[in-house]
Amino acid sequence: MPRPKGAKNKPKRPEMLDEHFKPDDIVWLKQEAIRLFDEGEVENLSQAAVKLGVSKLKLYAWRRKDSTWKEQIDEARQLVADKLIEEIQQPTVNGKGITMPYVTARLFLIKEIRPEYRDSYKFIVEDSKVKEHLAAIRKLGENKQPEPPVTEKGG
Repeated sequence: MPRPKGAKNKPKRPEMLDEHFKPDDIVWLKQEAIRLFDEGEVENLSQAAVKLGVSKLKLYAWRRKDSTWKEQIDEARQLVADKLIEEIQQPTVNGKGITMPYVTARLFLIKEIRPEYRDSYKFIVEDSKVKEHLAAIRKLGENKQPEPPVTEKGG
């Protein structure tokens, strides 16, 4: 019989439990994951999970629970971002180089690692003339009354 809708007492999945790992094994797996990032063998925790033979859910759960390890992972991922930025900035030589879909995929990874590369739709207005124009436009928008719809009289 399934759980009723809205039930809060979700059973824990086996991969989320740390019971079958010894504390020393957990420490070793965390250090090994950092090493894989440092040596450029992996770009994310999912790839590290495959190399370590551990569920990716387990690594993500450890990252969520252990703030120190999360900071270490974030620092190690900065090296990945550096490598990705270097890759996409390589010039194309004789028509041979990286393709646009590859660059686009790399940009998404870079944006995930480094927030400053994310797109921002906000702009900062510094010029006083621009501020005056924006104020005038806002005022026009507030004062404008909707025009009544035009109806045709049939005859």
